Amino acid sequence: MLRLRPLKERDGKDILAWFEKEKNVKEWLAGHFDAEQTKKDQSAYLDVILNAKDEAEITMVSYDATGICGFLSMHFLDENVEELSFDWLMIHPEKRGQGYGAQTISLSIKYAFELLMAKRISVRVLADNEAAYDCLSRAGFLECSEKKDTIVLEEDAFTARALEISARSKREQGAPDLDDVSRDIEEIILKNEFQYAFQPIVKASNGEIYGYEALMRAAGGRPYTPSVILKHAKALDRLYDIEKATFQNVFALVQKEGKAFAGKKLYINSIPGYQLKDADYEVLVQSYGDVLSHSVIEMTEETDLDLSELEVLVSRSQKDGSEIAIDDYGTGYSNTSSLLRCDPFCIKIDMLLISNIHAEPKKQHFVKSIIEFAHDNGILVLAEGVENASELRAVIEMGVDLIQGFYTARPSFNVIESIDDAVRNEILNMNVRGQTCVSRRVFSVTDEKELPLVRLALEKYSGILIGDQPFTLVGNKNYISEMS
Repeated sequence: MLRLRPLKERDGKDILAWFEKEKNVKEWLAGHFDAEQTKKDQSAYLDVILNAKDEAEITMVSYDATGICGFLSMHFLDENVEELSFDWLMIHPEKRGQGYGAQTISLSIKYAFELLMAKRISVRVLADNEAAYDCLSRAGFLECSEKKDTIVLEEDAFTARALEISARSKREQGAPDLDDVSRDIEEIILKNEFQYAFQPIVKASNGEIYGYEALMRAAGGRPYTPSVILKHAKALDRLYDIEKATFQNVFALVQKEGKAFAGKKLYINSIPGYQLKDADYEVLVQSYGDVLSHSVIEMTEETDLDLSELEVLVSRSQKDGSEIAIDDYGTGYSNTSSLLRCDPFCIKIDMLLISNIHAEPKKQHFVKSIIEFAHDNGILVLAEGVENASELRAVIEMGVDLIQGFYTARPSFNVIESIDDAVRNEILNMNVRGQTCVSRRVFSVTDEKELPLVRLALEKYSGILIGDQPFTLVGNKNYISEMS
């Protein structure tokens, strides 16, 4: 019996062997890599796939008693996580022509509609790949239009046909209902079978870890994303149970691992409209007051709190030392008066604004205005979803205070104590080189025993005045000082 499960790192070796036997690997990769990337070896392609672990990218394998049989990657095309695209689809070379492709596609459609609650799935198939086209057609995919896409890869051009299938059309074909999924998620909630990954939030000035955001996951390797859990929980009227469990579970974990979180802020999401009741909140304060005092409670920008709820949120924050952050800022209502009434400690600029910001002047202008407004009102600014060096440089140059994204650090169940040295050095160099000294500023050594060059550069010193006492000047092999 064929089943579906999330891709694991140990699967990588097997899938890489499929590349070696794949006759049309270039066509299979068409549209996914630029010309420069095609010069890399095939293991580099696999590395990209294995590391695509954000919630927008979902990688799965089909398997039976003999081992893994197929590989599939899909990603969400819209912020409402309703439109999915099947991107990578590959079957074990020795199992082709035996129905494994059709079964893998069928399982993936069921997974997308029933578990991810998608409304539409799209896929592209090369025009001359009749076997793949027939397989997708039998599964219920229909060709979108007569128009064909042309994909250029290196010196070759390929024609692709666009197909799609909707949840409605699939239901009309007799797809099973969602009862099993709802029951499974209800069991997760009732048994409190959650676990939490922590993604570092770093300082834009030096790359040091400032705090962590706790991210909910279903325990036991269950293939449910947080958005799927919340959608079903809402239908089951169980959102308050998740809110209560999240705070209790995360605070207990942080208290237990106190040393790893020492001196760091803890960012934790609150479900709009489901604030803890007074009795439950008091239990939280009594048990985890020390954790609460360095926590930042995240509310989405669209959260429509009435005045009484807002007063409770603010008064609890002021009383118990927690802070408030506005999440996903910039794509919702952007209601300035509501924002100021929350008295937020931090606003997190939505990743849709950060994505490709280095190449989009309109985004740059809008984000700069947000940063200026926030700083004028004593609010920290965090850039969410930083995915590459270009985006990193852009947000640093604009003056954000904090950075969160896969480029700086991925979520991990083991708390990361520092980000990758290479990325941290990038951040340091971007800061130092982005600063211009209008006038010379010289540091005069007095009783210092040790001086780090990078720290002096960040503080805008252009030179060092040295006396005759011994001391150590600390450099960085990745940074060339321009001081005298």
